[in-house]
Amino acid sequence: MYKLFETGNLYKANDENIFINNKNYIFSKLLKNIINICIDYIKLNMNIDYLHSIYLRGSCANRDLKKHNVYDLDINVVFEDDGLRHELLNQKHKEEIINQMKKKYNFYIYPDIAYFSKPLWVTDPNCYINRFFAKKIYGQEDLSVNKIHLNELVEFHTEIFDYDFDYFMGINLIKDKSDTLRIIKRFYRSFGIIQLLNNKLYSRDIYYCHNALINNYPKQANSLNEFINIFLNPKDCNNLEFFKPTINSLYEQINENMKV
Repeated sequence: MYKLFETGNLYKANDENIFINNKNYIFSKLLKNIINICIDYIKLNMNIDYLHSIYLRGSCANRDLKKHNVYDLDINVVFEDDGLRHELLNQKHKEEIINQMKKKYNFYIYPDIAYFSKPLWVTDPNCYINRFFAKKIYGQEDLSVNKIHLNELVEFHTEIFDYDFDYFMGINLIKDKSDTLRIIKRFYRSFGIIQLLNNKLYSRDIYYCHNALINNYPKQANSLNEFINIFLNPKDCNNLEFFKPTINSLYEQINENMKV
């Protein structure tokens, strides 16, 4: 059996049902240097005249990069206008960033770069949650947020929970290992998060999402542990039929037990 490690943060709502991310952590020297490789490359290869700010999200922000097996850098690039109007970095560019990391540090973290317009970044509900997890690494104006209310998260993630349930129950063929991995991660970030919120906790970390489901629904532990084993050692699933009874049972129980 493969072991699932904690890689992210677990947030607890205060007495006013508000989650706070102080973002007062300090980047390690290695992470700073790797971030600077990414920022410098972005500035040299993109239209910086319309570049507003750049943010880092994910578990790497306050982790030992090598010790905690950090595999990617979630970088959000925000333009003053529509980012899609500009020539964006493609896979070849990302490989050049990776080669720079390898040359300097003999290892790399994959630069997962997403692009947003400033209007979208400040108004879209999904971006609002990204802004809660994001820490500004470039730019003058900081559009990240450090507080978010439980009710806002419940409203947003309940919609995802219902939508993803229909999606999972409708899946027939899973194409390959990467598709399997994506679907399992999606499962935990819909079912696991909604259960965490029901306990006034919040995290996107699969570790906490899995444990929330295991602890609250122990009868499903065997199926959930098999889910995690496939996630940690991706293999072709062919289809999701084997897991559909578990997914259906969890959906009904979570809805029945919702307290928030």
